[in-house]
Amino acid sequence: MSKLSFAACTRFAIAIVLGLSQPAPSHARSGNLLRKKFSSPMPMRNNRRAKATDDGTPKYQRFPYYWPDCRDGFVIKTQEECSEAIATLGIKNGGKPWTGSSTTMPSGCSLQKNTDSAVFNTGPTGQRRHDLAPVCKWTGKEAPPDWFRVSRENVKEERGVERTITVKPEEWDYFLGFQESRKNGFSCPCNRGSECNGIETPGKHWHPPNPEKATFDCTLWIAAWLHAEDQCIQGYFSHISRDGISPRMRCEAVGAVYKGEHQAGWHNTGPAALRGLQSSPGHCNSMFDPSFLGFAVAHGARRNDPRGDGDVWTVLYNGGGSDISDSESCIPAGYTATGEQKTEPSGGPSLSSSHNPSSLPSETHSSLPSLVPSSSSFAPSGSPSLPTQNVCLGLAQNKCNKKKDQCIYTKKKMVQQCIAKEGQFESDCSQTTSKTLCLAKDW
Repeated sequence: MSKLSFAACTRFAIAIVLGLSQPAPSHARSGNLLRKKFSSPMPMRNNRRAKATDDGTPKYQRFPYYWPDCRDGFVIKTQEECSEAIATLGIKNGGKPWTGSSTTMPSGCSLQKNTDSAVFNTGPTGQRRHDLAPVCKWTGKEAPPDWFRVSRENVKEERGVERTITVKPEEWDYFLGFQESRKNGFSCPCNRGSECNGIETPGKHWHPPNPEKATFDCTLWIAAWLHAEDQCIQGYFSHISRDGISPRMRCEAVGAVYKGEHQAGWHNTGPAALRGLQSSPGHCNSMFDPSFLGFAVAHGARRNDPRGDGDVWTVLYNGGGSDISDSESCIPAGYTATGEQKTEPSGGPSLSSSHNPSSLPSETHSSLPSLVPSSSSFAPSGSPSLPTQNVCLGLAQNKCNKKKDQCIYTKKKMVQQCIAKEGQFESDCSQTTSKTLCLAKDW
C-alpha cells in the first residue's frame, strides 16, 4: 500500500466520535499471505462457508462477520429457511434462534459468533455488526475469508518487543508537542457552525493556555499501538478494526478507559503528525477539550514492504485521574508521565533543562536527553572513580529486568546520535554514552 494521502486521512479520520462505521476497505488488500502469517485458525464449525447440493452446486454460504448484508437476489426470506441454511453449513447445535426487526444488525439471515445462533432480522435495512455473519443464498463465488485483527504476539514481533515496553521517541515527541500546545494556548481552524472567537487570529478559534497537564496512560498506549500496527500490517485506515471492533471495545479489552480517538496518516515524525491533526478543524478543536487529562499516542510504521512504506498514528484520550491504572511502566527514562524531565540524584549530572519539539527540525529531533557533553560532566573513558548504585533494590525481578532493557535501549540510541554528530563534541562517543546511563548502575 502506498503512503496514506492527506485527502485519505481527512476523509477517514473523525474527531472523537464513538461508534463510527466506515465501510470496510476491500479485504483483498491484505491478501492471503498476510492471513496465513497473522490470523488464528477459526473453529472448524465456522469454516463451513458453503454446503453443496446433490449436483455439487452450493445452496447457501456464510459471509464474514461484520459483512453488511446479502446482495439483492440472494437474501433468505424466512426464519425457517435461515435455520435450514445454517444447518446445511454444518452448524446444528447453536443457541436459541432470534427473530425480530432491528436497524442495528444486518437485514435477513445471520449467524451469531460464539453462540452459533440463527438471527433473522425482518427489518428492510440494517447495519453491519462485528458478531454477526450474514448467511445468503449461493452467489456463484466463494465468500471472502473472515476479517481479523493481528494478534498481540504478532504485533510485538513486527513492532519490536522494546517498542511495546517503552514509548517510541517519535511518540514521545508528539506527546511533548501536545503538552506545549495546551500550556501555551492554540488557535485552531474553526468548525463550520461552531464557535469561532477569532481572539488571536481572524477565522480561527483560540483555546487559551491550560495549566493542567495531561498524563500519559501506559495501558491506553497498548490499545493505541495494537491498532496503529494492525492498520499498517493489514493495509487499512479506519477507527473501526477490520473485524468491526470499535475504539472503546479495543481499549476495554486491554483494561483502559476510553473517551476519544484521533488518527493521522502519512507523517513519520511526532511534530509533523501533530501539525497535521491541528490543521483539521474537528481534530484540532476536540484535542483541546479540558476534560482530556489522560493521553496516549502510538505510531505504526511499515517499512521495507512490497506495498510501500506506511505510517499510521493512533491518539487516544480519557479523563485522567482514576481512568489511568498505569502511568509509569512505559515512560521513557528521565521523564515523568506528564513530560517533565527528572533530575539526577545529588552529585550526578542533570538532564538537559529543555526539550522543546518546536525548536528543532522534526526530522532530527529526539526525545532523548541532550548529548552535548562538557568537561565537567563526563569523566575520561574507563575512569574508576564512578560509584555504583543498585537500582534494583526493592524491585521485583521483572521490573529490574525492564529497567535494564530500557537502559540498554537508551544507550544504543545515544550511541547512534553521537556517531551521527561526530565532530561536534570535545569528548568521544564512549564518554557520551556510558556514565549517566548504565555503568553507574549495578544490575
